[in-house]
Amino acid sequence: MSDNPGAFFVYGTLKRGQPNHRLLAPFVRSSAPGYVLGALYDTFDYPVLTDGSDMVHGDLLRLSPPEMERALEIVDRFEEYVSTAPAMSLFERRVVEVHIGDGEVEVSETERAYAYFYNAACGIPPVQDLPRIPEGNWL
Repeated sequence: MSDNPGAFFVYGTLKRGQPNHRLLAPFVRSSAPGYVLGALYDTFDYPVLTDGSDMVHGDLLRLSPPEMERALEIVDRFEEYVSTAPAMSLFERRVVEVHIGDGEVEVSETERAYAYFYNAACGIPPVQDLPRIPEGNWL
């Protein structure tokens, strides 16, 4: 099994039907609803994901392996993630376990994916000043 996932978990403007999905759409071979555990906050322009225990809903976007490197370059740039200086990045790219489904029905299937977490050390505004989205679903 590869250490690198072949998917992204997106929870904001990169989701299907959102304005920035176009950045990933050419690379997506399949998608499914899913959720991760965390906490979601609203910047009023886009949501940010942090560590937590809430269900955060989004889309699992599966890519073909040959396309992943190019997609990572595009999404890293969009999310202001710099792999050579992650501590200075607005978002941190992490590998997460995505639970497949909408959370309404108990599902045991999970899949690994990249997700972008708000870097509280570099985030402006500070996460404690942002409204929390307790239901974990942005739009």
